[in-house]
Amino acid sequence: MRLTPAELLLLELGILKPSDIDLEAIAAFQGVIVRYRALSSSEARIIGADDRAVVTVDRRRGLPRARFSLAHELGHWHHHRGRTFICRSDDIGGKPRGANDPERVADAYAADLVLPPFLVRDRVAGVKAPTLDAVRSLADVFQVSVTATAIRFVDFHAVPLILVRHGQAQRRWHRRNARIPGTWKLRDEVDHRSPSFNVLYGGINLSRPTRVKADLWFERRWADRHEVLEQSLRVADDEIITLLVAQDPAMLEF
Repeated sequence: MRLTPAELLLLELGILKPSDIDLEAIAAFQGVIVRYRALSSSEARIIGADDRAVVTVDRRRGLPRARFSLAHELGHWHHHRGRTFICRSDDIGGKPRGANDPERVADAYAADLVLPPFLVRDRVAGVKAPTLDAVRSLADVFQVSVTATAIRFVDFHAVPLILVRHGQAQRRWHRRNARIPGTWKLRDEVDHRSPSFNVLYGGINLSRPTRVKADLWFERRWADRHEVLEQSLRVADDEIITLLVAQDPAMLEF
């Protein structure tokens, strides 16, 4: 399988296990100085010219987020060298954008740097029961956020999966792997009958994997005849991610 630019860089540096992904050392190798400080109007920024750049990262949101933000700025350095970027929270792993949008391009590079497919793919394949508990364990290994890891998990796992992120107002985004037909249209809001409702609006941080009727999640004729496995995790004060597992083979036939 063809390697991405970030993967090629890691291999050039002899990085063959997650604990070796030292982003500050990688930045230094590329002529980038990394600084950490509180930022008022952005989460990270890069200013550079020629072969030198300075990246500033706000790490008040924790180590996993700071690592992804730094990797995101290194993505700008690789793809958009010579340009200055001041990246807000929504610019880094945030709202969906066009495929060629600079922030999305930088996000893709960041994901390949902190969760390189050549290190992640086999680990995901070895997980027999796809749950957010398994995702959290993998996130700890790579020192990245559960959300970023869950996206990789959905992409690489052989089981039909969908990852959904909700705020209390509405669904923010979703990611499905190719094994679930796009004809299964997701509902915008979390159904009050779903265990995920208590995670989004109650005091629960992580729900148990639970079988529910598919019509709680999908606007589809006869969806109530099928079941999905759902599990949700609170990732912010008013936001959750939910992993949906399509265990009914009949769902994949139409």
